[in-house]
Formats: sequence, C-alpha cells, structure tokens
Amino acid sequence: MKNETVNVDLHEALKYFEWRRVINNAKLSNLRFFEGDKEIKVNPETIDEWEFTGLTNLDFINGGFYDMDSIYHKRELREISD
Repeated sequence: MKNETVNVDLHEALKYFEWRRVINNAKLSNLRFFEGDKEIKVNPETIDEWEFTGLTNLDFINGGFYDMDSIYHKRELREISD
C-alpha cells in the first residue's frame, strides 16, 4: 500500500478529524457506544479506571476497552475492515 495512490476527499477528511476531536474532548462517561443499532453498555468501573491512564477516548475505543469480554473479537473485526 505504500506505493499506491490514495485519493483524499478533503471535506470528508476534515469531518473525520472534527469527529475525532469531539470524541476526545468529551468526558468518557458521557459517550454512548453503538454497534449498528445496538447500544454497548460500558461498565462504569472500567470508565473510572480508564480516566487515570492518561490515554485518550479514542485509545479506549480502538483498544476495545469498552467491551473487555470480547476485546479479541473486536480486534479481529477491526483488522478485517482495515
């Protein structure tokens, strides 16, 4: 992929960066997580513990910490979509 041409829609890229900013600037406990139409309930203790890590909300999402019971499944899905 390093040598492949990548077309970038600047409007979409800017929306993506804005969305990342919104997620990271929100209080983690104020975020609601969904997979399709299904809301994923996050254990409040997990959120409380996360706030002391110094990592971002996007790290929380990307690492699958919102659903620790199926973290490996989430990574598999993410790898498939990449």
